[in-house]
Amino acid sequence: MSLLFEEIPRLISCQIVPSTLKGILGPLSIDSRRLNPGDVFIALKTDQADGHDFIAKAFSQGASAALVNKEWFDINRKSHPGSSFIVADDTLEALQKLAKSHRKRFHIPVIALTGSNGKTATKELLATALKTQLKVLKSPGNYNNDIGIPLTLLQIDPATEIVLLELGTNQPGDLALLCAIAKPEYGLVLNVGPAHLQGFGDLDGVAKEKAELLRFLPPAGAAFVNSDDSYVNQMETSANQRFCYGFDVDAPGENCLRMICAENLGLDEAGFGSFRLRGETINMNWYGIHQIYNGLAATTVANYFGIPLEDIAEKFASMPPLEGRLKVDLISGITLIDDAYNANTTSTMQALNFLKTVDIPGKKYVVLGDHLELGDASAEEHLKLGAMLAEQGVDGVFLVGKEMRHALPAVKERLILHQENHEDVNPVSQEIKKILGVGDAILIKGSRGMGLDRVVKDIYQFCKEVKG
Repeated sequence: MSLLFEEIPRLISCQIVPSTLKGILGPLSIDSRRLNPGDVFIALKTDQADGHDFIAKAFSQGASAALVNKEWFDINRKSHPGSSFIVADDTLEALQKLAKSHRKRFHIPVIALTGSNGKTATKELLATALKTQLKVLKSPGNYNNDIGIPLTLLQIDPATEIVLLELGTNQPGDLALLCAIAKPEYGLVLNVGPAHLQGFGDLDGVAKEKAELLRFLPPAGAAFVNSDDSYVNQMETSANQRFCYGFDVDAPGENCLRMICAENLGLDEAGFGSFRLRGETINMNWYGIHQIYNGLAATTVANYFGIPLEDIAEKFASMPPLEGRLKVDLISGITLIDDAYNANTTSTMQALNFLKTVDIPGKKYVVLGDHLELGDASAEEHLKLGAMLAEQGVDGVFLVGKEMRHALPAVKERLILHQENHEDVNPVSQEIKKILGVGDAILIKGSRGMGLDRVVKDIYQFCKEVKG
């Protein structure tokens, strides 16, 4: 970061204590457990914790300063003599305004992408391609909200040539806020699916929110849309350039400046996807048809920014899979499919379809956790999940969470265990260990809040100890 302490009061309404504090602002940290000496601790109040409760710990670990709210400072300043503070009325608002001001200082391209599925995968693919020629700053991990986006933007420095942001949303207005902070000139919308229906009500509500990104773009910018998705294909943009990508040449709607139409979509015998674009074959090192769409989206944007197709193909062919996103490991003869990072109805169907293609001599099992934030649509969506499982013909099913009771009637003949309490998943792991053997495959998937990554870790260790 190239921001100075003495510059901050000119960018946001705040008080620097002591007023003589000068020098380069150190890296920002919102977690006192991961804070390094010299970091600036941001005391944020969330549903889980109040960062102001950890200020003493942050300073004991070497924090150079702390961003705190004025109410806390007026009461506690005497408890921290000699410490440095940035004092604001609201720390989250101050963080966002600081990021917005910092972003304006740099005249570099900012790309933002959103979608119900594939955001992180596409972001990683696109970043890998862009890095062949550009110094890329991308939002790390799941830094896709009103905290993560500002923290990412504040990492921009004079060496940064392009910024890539993943924008998440679970209620109306989220994307408008993030766009107002990040000011993206380029927007990519991947798809619309039944995610966060508790906040959006239905698919029309999801589409309206995703379209906010394209409406926000400046006229001189560019929009990239998946024309194979009927919701995305209808989205309008204020950008003068609207590029459509997909596999259906007849799909693009009106105002499509250019259609990037790929062909020869398919999976090889191992389940790896590939497609062909303008004479170049792009082989994905990730499993599933859905990753082909992510790959085409990333290819479209990267090529727009001047990355040759052959360079993109070379990078995609060797990219390791992401943890928790249809990551397949063959351990001691057992196929473990980790798709536990998150879930909605669409991504679960994709995972189940992939499991169906896996060629193994043994049995196939599925561990499926609740799909959260579905609101009034929860019962209906979980009924669909039960029907999906029944159609797949798997050998055994483990259900985790209270909402999975709606899936029970469809899978009762294949049900091994329904564990309603997701806080303790040990019973699930223990039952799996009783039946899982060499030659078998197991898919583990659920919403992130279900914590099924704990089952993945446990079964991974179990597989390592199995003797074929």
